[in-house]
Amino acid sequence: MENEYRLLAEKLEDSHSQLASRLMAENDCCSNFSEFSFNNTLPFRYLAAALASDEPVPEAEAMFAGFGKEMALSKVPFHVLKDYLYCFKESITLFLEAETTSVKTAMLVVKVTDSAVKSTFTTFRRFQKDSQLANRLRSLYEEERITLKELKDLKNALKEATIFTITDKNDKIRYANEKFSEITKYSSEELAGKNHHSLLYSGCHNDEFYAEIRRAIKNGEIWNGEICNKAKDGSLFWVDTTIIPFMDSEGESYQHISIQHDITDKKKAEESLQKAEKISLIGEMAAGLAHEIRNPLTTIKGFMQILGNFSEDKKTLYSKTVLEEIERINFIVSELMVFSRPHAIPFKDCCLAEIIENASEILASEAEFKGISLTSRVRAPKTVIAGDKNQLTQVFLNLIKNAIESLPLGGNIDLFLTGDHEKARIIVADNGIGMSPVQLERLGEPFFTTKETGNGLGLMVSYKIIETHQGSLLVESEPNKGTRFVITFPV
Repeated sequence: MENEYRLLAEKLEDSHSQLASRLMAENDCCSNFSEFSFNNTLPFRYLAAALASDEPVPEAEAMFAGFGKEMALSKVPFHVLKDYLYCFKESITLFLEAETTSVKTAMLVVKVTDSAVKSTFTTFRRFQKDSQLANRLRSLYEEERITLKELKDLKNALKEATIFTITDKNDKIRYANEKFSEITKYSSEELAGKNHHSLLYSGCHNDEFYAEIRRAIKNGEIWNGEICNKAKDGSLFWVDTTIIPFMDSEGESYQHISIQHDITDKKKAEESLQKAEKISLIGEMAAGLAHEIRNPLTTIKGFMQILGNFSEDKKTLYSKTVLEEIERINFIVSELMVFSRPHAIPFKDCCLAEIIENASEILASEAEFKGISLTSRVRAPKTVIAGDKNQLTQVFLNLIKNAIESLPLGGNIDLFLTGDHEKARIIVADNGIGMSPVQLERLGEPFFTTKETGNGLGLMVSYKIIETHQGSLLVESEPNKGTRFVITFPV
């Protein structure tokens, strides 16, 4: 029976994109939900991961609690979330009807789904309530209409519902409720007067992280984020934290309150999901690498076995083929080396216009031979970024070569360079065969290619180089209309 659960989880994971797209397209109740920025495949992936785990219900509750928090912070109205989750449950029901599963398995999936939806609603309401309490407290204080009774009521509500502390301007703890003592394993006496940051410092965050918190408090801004702290016994715990500063008449922060919720289980569930994804990716890469290297090795082995039976002329010819196959293996390994521990390459000032022009000149003759017009339009000729010239050239060579190969009957390739004092933007556009949504989703995966003779490593390496240069890559494509690669770098 356990194998049936896991098989069903794998099917759900494999079809999460199609299920999410169908859910949004076929249900009127989801029309309002599309207005909010949200990855609509997450609920399906969370459910698949939970079903594949040893304890499906707790895993689902932890993952969907994070989903409920995200919806609350995104200010999604409750009725919109309710409609979406109703459609989500209907979609899972239809998925089960289409699969040949036992009644017991189907009942388990329904139970896990119900628990997940309930966890979403509970967390959503809790964070919505915290936000309302915080806004009410700030509003009353700013209008100078807060009464002692209101203060007491708000304090009691926060004490009962959350992990709650009051800290002075020097970050020394003035008050901590029982829930704070429970999670930190310090008594109230041990906490009183201690520096909050020094006492619970875990080493999980860098100095810039804490500097941003201090900056927000100093400016009177509410800060929200996830913090990893260390308890008295050395164990680590994660809390979702909202810090609200109080300002005096001169605009100086004299104390701040911290409203927290324990999300340690949620973080562990996310970590388990990330590990599963990494293991899956390693498996895909291993399979692809074995396939790509086995092909030339088979050729080399075959020629070496029969090489002694041929004349010197044919030996020379076949030796050339063997060397070409060895070079092919060397190329694949060299491309993969980009993803090993990189050697420190000192970045220098690089002129993007010169790099793009150089890449265009290298491939101009090949484009002309295939009846392709290759045009560069540089609107920011003096744009300079910090980087490695050779790596950046490789990116544009890969993108232009991909564009050439997408134009078997000729066509146009246009390169645009624009920029300002903050960012540089490069577009590589063609009017070639384009890609389907399924192909677009898999773009950049190891050994996935849309070409007959490709291995998918060129674009994967390009993604890595752009990431190393703090840049981003956006791809837009439609079948038979063409493809646009939009690369952005910080100046």
